Amino acid sequence: MDRDATPTARVSWQGRSLTDAVLDVEVEDHDRLSDRAVIELSDPGGMIASIVLPGHSIAVELGSGAATTTVFTGIVRGSTCHTSAEYGDRISIEAFDRTWLLHQERRTEDHVGSINSIVTSIAQRHSLVIGQIEPDDEVQYPETNPYRQHDRTDLEAIQDLAERHRARTFVERNDGADRFYFIGTRRLLQAEPLATLHAAPHGNLVEFRYEYDADAAAPQLRAAGLDARTGDLVQALSAAPDQMGPMAIDPARRRVLEHHHAGLGTAYQQGIDEANAALPTAPHPQPMTSHGGITDRLAASLAADPTAARGARGWGQVGGTPELRAKSIVEIDGIAPWACGRWYVAAATHRYRAAAGGGPATYATHLAVTR
Repeated sequence: MDRDATPTARVSWQGRSLTDAVLDVEVEDHDRLSDRAVIELSDPGGMIASIVLPGHSIAVELGSGAATTTVFTGIVRGSTCHTSAEYGDRISIEAFDRTWLLHQERRTEDHVGSINSIVTSIAQRHSLVIGQIEPDDEVQYPETNPYRQHDRTDLEAIQDLAERHRARTFVERNDGADRFYFIGTRRLLQAEPLATLHAAPHGNLVEFRYEYDADAAAPQLRAAGLDARTGDLVQALSAAPDQMGPMAIDPARRRVLEHHHAGLGTAYQQGIDEANAALPTAPHPQPMTSHGGITDRLAASLAADPTAARGARGWGQVGGTPELRAKSIVEIDGIAPWACGRWYVAAATHRYRAAAGGGPATYATHLAVTR
């Protein structure tokens, strides 16, 4: 994307352009929730308010100059109209991605089979094109212990399955069509980084706040329960938590510190060496409430979310980058050594504002990341 070109937003309704009326656009791309777009348009005379109705399709492209990327396609849920002597007539349209179609009706039924077959059958009830269904572990739900969808919408059921089995479920536009995905988090974390973000004074990471909370790190759990089929005692131990490895000394940071104050670079190097000599050790496994269920589901109940295994979280802003999406990986450097490296994007919010009051158009991407 050309950083020197003017930020651009294109909005279409039912395939027809509304771009000339765009004032503000905010697209929220989440890894666990339906994506959401809020679009504010100038609407003299209320023409747009008269024709844009719930259920209509909306698409948003963002970028710079003539180069734009589709960041949202979805369904209008509602709109708010506003008129004033100062700003004239405006309309704010709220839309959700096509997972919203799965959230219209509550059902009570039992599902039997593999996660793959259950998720596929639910998604196909809504005519969604299947993109990829690949959980990390193919757990079975037998007739003796089915997955129970009790007074839940299909979206709530699929999101519950994703939470139970450490997966993410979403609809994303690929190859010209909106496609449904259900992918295990371990597979998502194996992806190549979409971008490298530099937090140095002249880097592309405009601002970044990050924290490490040992209490938020994934613990190692031990559990026991009765096998529903045999009555035998079943025990399981979760994987050992991801430990912080030795930190590397950043030569560039050492030079900068030494330039600011003689001896500070040496103190930095000594501090890293001392920190590496006293890295925290793994805690003992914690007991967990007994869990009745078959062996594979007991093990699944212990699985930690690998996207936040270390208990590190961050929030940052970069110049408008439509390629940055939730559920992707980014590399971040120029920060504390323990935080440098791969981060998982839990949410990406794209914010565009048209030129107004003599000021230029602006476009920024805000990220929430974990590791």
